[in-house]
Amino acid sequence: MQTVIDFLFGQSETVNLVLRTFGLLLGLPALFWSLDKLLLSPAGRKAIWAALADRFVRPEGAFAIYHELLGPPGATARFVLVTLAFSVASILIFLLGFAFLAPQFAESFLTSGIARAYYLRQFLTEGVLTVFLVNYVALQIMFALEARLSASGLGLWPALLADMALRVALFAIGLSAVYFASAPLFGSFGGDPAAGLRAVLPTLAAGLRLEAVTSVYFYAAAISGLPLFLAAVLDLMRRWPPLGAVVRALFFYLPVNENPILAGAATLGVFLALLSSVASAAFG
Repeated sequence: MQTVIDFLFGQSETVNLVLRTFGLLLGLPALFWSLDKLLLSPAGRKAIWAALADRFVRPEGAFAIYHELLGPPGATARFVLVTLAFSVASILIFLLGFAFLAPQFAESFLTSGIARAYYLRQFLTEGVLTVFLVNYVALQIMFALEARLSASGLGLWPALLADMALRVALFAIGLSAVYFASAPLFGSFGGDPAAGLRAVLPTLAAGLRLEAVTSVYFYAAAISGLPLFLAAVLDLMRRWPPLGAVVRALFFYLPVNENPILAGAATLGVFLALLSSVASAAFG
């Protein structure tokens, strides 16, 4: 069996990415289905499910999450603090997942002082700084265009894809700046800033294959776009009733029904798969 797995993952980068994406889509729901039963009583699952069904009946319900968390326009201090806290929390959650997928990462962090110093510096620069800036800029632009998004006759899908493309571009720019500055400041890449810039695209590609800790920071920089994804799905369901019927069947008649953690995991898996597709189109 291990030989088969090694063979499959040894194929082209496209096959590698597809297999890992399907693993994410299948593995996360399987894990969180068990969590529903372990953490929630039947009555609790029904109550949470009813609240979610009431909230996510219209696109506005999903989009309102941004205002509830970040505050009204002009609440700059709250916006900055919540964005920073969310960025750090997202990084830590994805780091735990990456440590599970790549135990050698956790082992080197715990046992090697040199590796620990490197990872901590990476956490602050490539992680907290870059993820915060990506989230801040992307959310500010989305807030500035909110009125136009609501009035657009095209729906929210163009806005969602534009938001994903923007986050991908901003993350690549942020990573380039970090690598460029790390060469003279920390002696990375042999002290050569040009070598740092040349390492950006291969690092991003490795991150998409979940082969580098960069994947943690990339997905952490994108996860705040999840409410927009939910709003876009609900908007498309309203505009295209056949799709709405299919989605409602998936979430109300299959095992996802009244399992809120499983439903959230399945939604997250689809969101990350779409994001990976957008990023792979840019980075290969």
